[in-house]
Parts: sequence; structure tokens; C-alpha cells
Amino acid sequence: MKLANFGILRRVNSEDGNTTSLWKLGGSKGWLPAEAYIQTQFTIEMDFYALGLVYGYSLSKGCHPFGDDKDERIVKIKKSKPMTLTANQLQNVTDPEKIFHLITRMLSSVPSSRPSASDVLKDVFFNPIAAAARDLVFPQPPEPEGKLDSVSKVIYLLQV
Repeated sequence: MKLANFGILRRVNSEDGNTTSLWKLGGSKGWLPAEAYIQTQFTIEMDFYALGLVYGYSLSKGCHPFGDDKDERIVKIKKSKPMTLTANQLQNVTDPEKIFHLITRMLSSVPSSRPSASDVLKDVFFNPIAAAARDLVFPQPPEPEGKLDSVSKVIYLLQV
């Protein structure tokens, strides 16, 4: 999966001079955190909640983390009820328990408890993908025989 900017949030300066994030309610009901239904000022933590919903839905082959009934899922989200999604429903992942833990953190009813982008990217779910992608784009050259000083190493790497 790839993290992306969906263009929902934009940065603006507040009256007190602090930078804050404002968001226009553009998501679908049942795909927004509880605070989206009661606030007019929104934060990036809301995006990570929505992303957690998308991850849960995608990795469970179409099961919404809060159930299939649209009205019922909105009530569960608004009242911070537990997810109906379980780790056993996650498919095609090497460690469903760890991925489930990440999704659970992303779907925390307390916005400040949700992971940051940095935390999400450090999670075990992304590490193998990031490493494989890095190695495909920037393959590591074979190590030269013997020890090289820094200038010789640069010359060697330019020739490889």
C-alpha cells in the first residue's frame, strides 16, 4: 500500500499565528472519524483514521472495520465502539497480528493516540516494502575486494 496526499487537508494560519490544518468535510459517511461529525476544524490525524479504515477494508477483502451495515458503522464510530474486524480476517499479509495492531492504533477514538506518518512508515508492514523498493531502484553494487580509501571507493562506485 502507498501513503498519499488525497488533497483533503490544507494548511492555513490561524488567528493566533499558529499553523493549523483545516479540512472540508468531503469524505463518505462511515469513512470518517467520530470528531468529523462534531467539529468544524479538522486535523491530519483524521486522515490517518480514514487511512486505517481503508487498510482494514483492503486487507480484509472488503470488510469494513466497523461492519457492513452503513448506519450501524456510523453509530459505532461516533460512539467509539470496538471494531468488528479481527486479525483473522486480514489476508495476504505475513503478520496479521502486527498489521491489526497498526490498524487499531490508526482507528483510535483519541486523535492524539493515532500514529504519525513517520510512525506508520516505520511499522513492520512498510519496512519490507520500503526495503524491496529501495533495492530495486538503488541496487547495492558488489563490495570491492580489499579495503579502499574514500577517494578510491568513490571511483570504484562510479565505475560499477
